Amino acid sequence: MGNPGRLPPQPRRAVLAAIIGATVILAAGIAAPPTSSGPYVRPLGNVLLASTTSLLADGGTTVNFVDGVTLTVASGWTITKSWDTGIWAHNGGNTAQIGISTGKPHAPDITGEMAWLINADTTVLGYTNVVRDPYPDGAQAVHGKNFTQAFLVGYTADYQSDQGTINYQGFWVVLFNLSTQLSACINLRAGAGTLDAAMPAAHDMIGSML
Repeated sequence: MGNPGRLPPQPRRAVLAAIIGATVILAAGIAAPPTSSGPYVRPLGNVLLASTTSLLADGGTTVNFVDGVTLTVASGWTITKSWDTGIWAHNGGNTAQIGISTGKPHAPDITGEMAWLINADTTVLGYTNVVRDPYPDGAQAVHGKNFTQAFLVGYTADYQSDQGTINYQGFWVVLFNLSTQLSACINLRAGAGTLDAAMPAAHDMIGSML
């Protein structure tokens, strides 16, 4: 019967293909390589809570992170939590969320950074029954102004909310630039059966920050 937690290969490949192909639609306003120092944090917390330090932002808004990376929020998505180096946003029906953090990496290479991301999200978000599904070709080259590598791991996980258990399908994506020591850690997740619909927006947002 196979692994019930394994993501179908087509959406997994489509996400990474979209990330790599997104360099052709990069906006001209993407900033130069970052100058910030020190490791970044990933304050995930409860993504349903609005930020207490910044206004909510709707689709089309450009977010300027302190390390020089910019992000354009996809149409129909709203930022619900933000800080200097990251955001959490959700789509109109709150069936999918994306968390993005940028900054200095926690590991010397993209593989180690992915291990850090998975551990951080699993711990802070309280995921259980996590099943990983790494992209079979490993890290891939990208040709953006900010990042030169991308690595994707699909997953399924359970999350205990006030309304009961939520079964998530999602992707962890790490963007990496070894020469500038810049990393972006991304978590796209959605409820059962809604991941495909969230992919075009994820493509646009990730592409805007490359």
